[in-house]
Amino acid sequence: MSNEPRSVASRPRPMRDLAWILGGLVLLGAILLKAPGSPAPGRPLPWLEAIFTSTAAVCGAGLSLRDPATRWSPLGQTILGLLIQAGGIAYALAGARVAGAWFDALGEKGDNGDLQADATAHASAQTPTHFRAAHVIVGILALELIGVAALLPAWRGDLSFLHRLGQSLFHSVSAVCSSGLSIAPDGLREYRHGYLTLGVLTPLAVLGGLGVPLLHSLSGPSRAGPRRAAMRLLAVWAMAYLLGVGAILLAQLAPRAYHALALGNEPNQPVYAPLTAGTLGSLLADASFLSAASHAGGFTTQPPDELRPAAQWALIPLMLLGGLPGGTAGGLGLAALAVLLGVGRIRSSDGSADAPSPARQRLVAGAGKALLAVLACWLAGVYLLSLSEPFPVLKLAFEASSALGDSGLSLGVTGDLTAMGRGVLIALMFAGRVVPLGLLARAAEA
Repeated sequence: MSNEPRSVASRPRPMRDLAWILGGLVLLGAILLKAPGSPAPGRPLPWLEAIFTSTAAVCGAGLSLRDPATRWSPLGQTILGLLIQAGGIAYALAGARVAGAWFDALGEKGDNGDLQADATAHASAQTPTHFRAAHVIVGILALELIGVAALLPAWRGDLSFLHRLGQSLFHSVSAVCSSGLSIAPDGLREYRHGYLTLGVLTPLAVLGGLGVPLLHSLSGPSRAGPRRAAMRLLAVWAMAYLLGVGAILLAQLAPRAYHALALGNEPNQPVYAPLTAGTLGSLLADASFLSAASHAGGFTTQPPDELRPAAQWALIPLMLLGGLPGGTAGGLGLAALAVLLGVGRIRSSDGSADAPSPARQRLVAGAGKALLAVLACWLAGVYLLSLSEPFPVLKLAFEASSALGDSGLSLGVTGDLTAMGRGVLIALMFAGRVVPLGLLARAAEA
């Protein structure tokens, strides 16, 4: 009797497995947040808000219907932190399961953009690259502990040690797990351009979004192929980050340049202060922070609704791109983009062109499906939001991108959405975690 049906039936289904795990965490979190003592006294919690908040925490989206600093009691904030931690680790472990296959394929040696079969490396490698779950968990916890130590002295005001420790723990977990939820009063706006946001939270969010597998491949005793793949993924991330900084900065500077050059005398034009070195430095710091936050973290020091519309449009594709396999940032469009940008022809040892390897073909197909799926989900989300919400299409597109890319940035309309609009964002937050990773995992494990 053939064992083939059994092997097919037992094939891993990462999309289904991750959906069950995250769905269970969302349900458990909603029940715990709904329980007495979790909401702030005198502020009853509807079930829809409990599910929305639990989904945002578990999926690392960072969106919130109310200010977490005042909406939740210390118990509720602790539950939020635990949900962020559990969801981030579960997602990183699911990504690490397939990151090895991606790193092996992306690490094929190439010259001048062409992929070349690294026969010697593949012959010497007896097993594919594998990232152990224990290493991923330890790496995430180590980053968080470093963040706690760095954040402890950074809080302003006369706070007790326990208060500082609680704030440091929550924000370190929120940064490394790419959530962006903050329990600091008024968010983190008073720390804009400061050490706490630019010097601690931004690096933590970036490292968490890049992922332990990539960091291990760069610094650990990895083979040449995975290290080469990590460098390629890091280069694509850096390219997207720098393009984001440039687009946001251009959108903020262009009106000032237009006004300074006096190219027109239209009425009702805003009056800008002179562009000094300090102002330019502040704009650059804001653009750098927002570009990083759009991929991972989602913390807000400057409300995005204060940006020029061009800058808001620039943030939408950055949020949809997300992070990398094995990291805590959602979306994973960057991984798919890295594959599509690196598509080439494999060359044999004599230099003649050869057909792409089957593994490479599967990755390219999976990357294309993942990008198309993200685009389809985003368009569907914007359309459904437009059916029930009275806001301009830019705000709806921004909210849909933030939810689907699990970014957490908002133009300030999340709390004013109808029940249908909140349901759409819940579905998008969940899809942003499950759909891209599931498609990429299926391509890697086929």
